[in-house]
Amino acid sequence: IKEFSLHDGPGARTTVFFKGCPLRCRWCHNPEGLKAEPELMIKQSLCRHCGRCFQPCGHPECRPFERCIHACPHGLIQVSGKEYGVEELAGILMRHADYYRRCGGGVTFSGGEPLMQSQFLMELARKLDCHVALQTSGYADSEVFQAVVGEMDYVMFDIKLADRQQHKTYTGVFNDRILANLDFLRKSGTEFLIR
Repeated sequence: IKEFSLHDGPGARTTVFFKGCPLRCRWCHNPEGLKAEPELMIKQSLCRHCGRCFQPCGHPECRPFERCIHACPHGLIQVSGKEYGVEELAGILMRHADYYRRCGGGVTFSGGEPLMQSQFLMELARKLDCHVALQTSGYADSEVFQAVVGEMDYVMFDIKLADRQQHKTYTGVFNDRILANLDFLRKSGTEFLIR
């Protein structure tokens, strides 16, 4: 959750980065968003291999990772990803709602690819009393894409490559469903920006 972002839609915004992405772009800017589940991010190049993180600990949050995420004396270990319920996350996001309404901002859902968590995303968007925006590659089933767009005020649609084969080569998937979803977005009446 990144508060007071100025580049993720109109006005000042809070950007929520969803984990999980169906694309594998060679130039990925958010590799911590590729896997859907929380994961360890370790700055290996600075690690002194002291072994403290492998010492047994009693922290429940460390158990899934089989090492202590708090033990590094240099702070080189962090967990990327946190699970929230809809109500909990909506409460966090609405703390600045009055400010967002005054400055023409709101909340942006980014990723990874937020469409991979479409039901959660739509439930969350309905709970927010402010402008909501989506940053997406557009790679989803048409029914999912159309339902999510119906809940958004604004969509930033990232076209990776126009050529079908190059898209497959550099992202791991063909762009057929992306282009079909872009065609729907163009006709939907929802404000959008192609990037």
